[in-house]
Amino acid sequence: MSATLPVLNYTIDLNDPIPGVKHVVAAFCPSLPTDHLDLKVNVLSGGYMNHMYKIFAATDEHGESVIVRINADIVGSLFDREEEFRLVFYMYQKGMYGKIYGKFQNGVVYEFIKGRTLTLADIQEPHIARLLAQKFAEFHAISRDFPGVKTPTHPRDFCLPILNRLPIKYKDPQATLLAYKLFPDVEELQEEFQYLLNHPSMQNIYADQPVVFCHHDLIPNNIIFDEKTDTVHIIDYEFAASGYQIEDIGTHFSEFIGMDVNTMDASLLPSQEFQLKWIRIYLETWNEFTADGRAISDTEVWNFYVNASRYSLLKNWFIICFVLASEEHNPDYIAQAKRLKWDSFEYAKKKLDIYLQYRDKILALELLPSL
Repeated sequence: MSATLPVLNYTIDLNDPIPGVKHVVAAFCPSLPTDHLDLKVNVLSGGYMNHMYKIFAATDEHGESVIVRINADIVGSLFDREEEFRLVFYMYQKGMYGKIYGKFQNGVVYEFIKGRTLTLADIQEPHIARLLAQKFAEFHAISRDFPGVKTPTHPRDFCLPILNRLPIKYKDPQATLLAYKLFPDVEELQEEFQYLLNHPSMQNIYADQPVVFCHHDLIPNNIIFDEKTDTVHIIDYEFAASGYQIEDIGTHFSEFIGMDVNTMDASLLPSQEFQLKWIRIYLETWNEFTADGRAISDTEVWNFYVNASRYSLLKNWFIICFVLASEEHNPDYIAQAKRLKWDSFEYAKKKLDIYLQYRDKILALELLPSL
């Protein structure tokens, strides 16, 4: 496996992407037809931060396929695309990511991973839940040695500057009106976040947590399930950064409610019993990869569950602030979200409502004394 990758000094024009997509595939993938007429391109849903294209030989749809991912410059400087690529390449070298063919100025070409994205029903199914717990533990264990791992940034360092700038006057007047309609009381938002930060239960949630590289967006759409091999694969690392184990686990559980603003349902949050079983599998797998060898105690499982639940409160605030800041960076953000039938401001408001619904219950959870 190569220690370096080909880099092409070429930028795909988002206004007319198909010729550029075929150009980079011809440059990086010699096993596919070099004649553009012999290549077929399927447009995939890449979310609001990427444009995705599946490319294959027109005469063999089920043969070799590659993905061209073009970065959608929707969120400005909120993402470090170079850091994301370094992590993806590292995981590829460790056998945790599909083959990467090459990188161009505003994207990357990589292997099409066979399978399907998971659904909300899938992640609640016991067998798939076990696969996910094991995969997340493997990802965290392997990524510990990634050269970019450093002291993590606390969510407050991202959220406070944004909350302190409210109300934001966006470039799109309609976005300003919608934000004000859904979040009319700026002082109340700021006070609520400070209340959470200052609450005694939130002071030591990272205690005894190893620093790992976290994905930070482990929603069903970012996980591929290959039924033939009974394996799961993690994709889309835009939010990846140094963090703590509970951040990915708390995020994953909090996303059981879904992302469709019309069907988001807090009752879909996994039960305490489900989470405790899931966390035990995760910690047992973590121990296997880190050669720790210790048996996992009930106290360890419970305390991990409590702190992951507490982190999920912070993650709701991260999402709220991310949405508020994203449109400020680029007015096309809201347009892109609406194109995908995803109302980002409404989504952030529902996240706030669910946070308020579960805040006191989660903050009342108590840690057990370590033996």
